[in-house]
Amino acid sequence: IRDRYMGIQARFINMTHKLYSTRYGSRQNKILILARYANVEVEHVIFTKLEDFKTPEFFQKNPNGKIPVLETPQGFLFESQAIARYLARQANLYGHSVYEQAQVDQWLDWDTTELSPPLGTLVYDTFGRITVDQEQFSQAWNRVRGLLKILDNYLLHHSFLAGHSITAADIAIASNLWFAFTFLFDEKVRKANPSLTRWFQTVASQPQFTEIWGRVRICRQPLKQLK
Repeated sequence: IRDRYMGIQARFINMTHKLYSTRYGSRQNKILILARYANVEVEHVIFTKLEDFKTPEFFQKNPNGKIPVLETPQGFLFESQAIARYLARQANLYGHSVYEQAQVDQWLDWDTTELSPPLGTLVYDTFGRITVDQEQFSQAWNRVRGLLKILDNYLLHHSFLAGHSITAADIAIASNLWFAFTFLFDEKVRKANPSLTRWFQTVASQPQFTEIWGRVRICRQPLKQLK
């Protein structure tokens, strides 16, 4: 029975999945990284226009009309963290105990509810996807600075966010921080957060990570000053 189960699981893992998303970004990239860890083949269907995922056909995949969406042998999944959990379980990157699994969930939820809103303001404004005034930008940076210190203090005593090895939590948050470490977080920011910087460089140097994001390039001259 066990051999039969393993054979079914192997066939399932080797079946092609489809990821519907834009070409590049932290949400889809963490999914593609986790797929590499899980040995899940993913066909990347790239949307270049908003109209691409506002069609009646796409609303059958995600009634919210948003991306990313993962097409699996069983059906469609939306919400990037749910997709991350789906792949992490297959890749054994979801913790090795009930407590560690709860830690993974804790950090994934924190990534969504705490880190992403202010960090998105910084990154999107820097790259011209949104425009905020200086006061709004400074407020977002002050919030992000406090969140970085939460991570730094935790990582002072832990190599990874959950347990003793990389999990989906590390991949998700490192992916979320990739643009900031590459284009915004200069030496001053990194020196203020040495444990966080060590952890980011460790996670971002993994082959599954560099295959998607490319070789990590730490910021020398920020595109926008953080004050």
